[in-house]
Amino acid sequence: MLVGENSLFARCIYKVPPEIRKLKEDAYTPKIVSIGLLHFGDENFRKMEEQKNIYFTEFVKRSETKDSESFVSCVHELGAKIHDCYSDNIMLSEEDLVTGILTDCCFILQFLLNVFFMATRGDFWFLARKLVNLIYNDLFLLENQVPFFVLDKLYNLAFPSALSSGNIDRLPSLVFLILPILPENKIVPGDNLEQYLSSVGGVAHFTDLYRKLLLRPSQLL
Repeated sequence: MLVGENSLFARCIYKVPPEIRKLKEDAYTPKIVSIGLLHFGDENFRKMEEQKNIYFTEFVKRSETKDSESFVSCVHELGAKIHDCYSDNIMLSEEDLVTGILTDCCFILQFLLNVFFMATRGDFWFLARKLVNLIYNDLFLLENQVPFFVLDKLYNLAFPSALSSGNIDRLPSLVFLILPILPENKIVPGDNLEQYLSSVGGVAHFTDLYRKLLLRPSQLL
C-alpha cells in the first residue's frame, strides 16, 4: 500500500513543539503559502488564496472529468479520515474543512503538473523564481501538510485514463510527479521506488515521503 490511509497515520500532522520551534522558528513556519488545516485562515497567507483558487479552476479544467462536484464529493467522503490526521483539535465546519483541503490539494497538484511539464509561459508564479523556491520549501514543512491519500485519490479521479496507460511522458505517477520539487532535488528514482514505499507502510504526507526517500536502501539509488 503506497498511500498511507490506515490508523498508523492518525495524528501524523502536528505543530512543532514550542521548545523546538524557538530554536529556529523560520525552519518550521510557512513563508508564502498555507497548506492544510493547522494554518487555515491565517491572514499572513491571504495573498496566495487567490492563486490557489486560480489553480483549483485550472486543475478541474485540466482533468478528464471537468467536474468540480466529483472532487467535492471525494473529499467530503474522506472528511473524518482527514480530520483524524491532524493532532490539534481543528475547530472548522465540515464545509470549511472540505473547501480548504480540496483547494489546497488541487493547488498542489496543478503546481506539480506545471513544474513537471515546465508550463512557465504566462504564469507569474513561475516567472518569479524566488517565489517558486519558497513554495517548494513550504510544501515540505511538517505543519504545512495535507494527507497524501487525499492527493492520491484526487489525482487518480482526475486522470484515470492517462494514469492507467502507464505512459510516464503522458502523465507520471504522483510520487514521480513530486520528485522534481524535493529539497535539493537529490533523489534519483529507481524502478522499484514505489514498491519500496509500499514496503515501509506507505506515505503519510510530503514530509514523510522525503524522510523515507532519504532513508531508503542504497540499491534504490
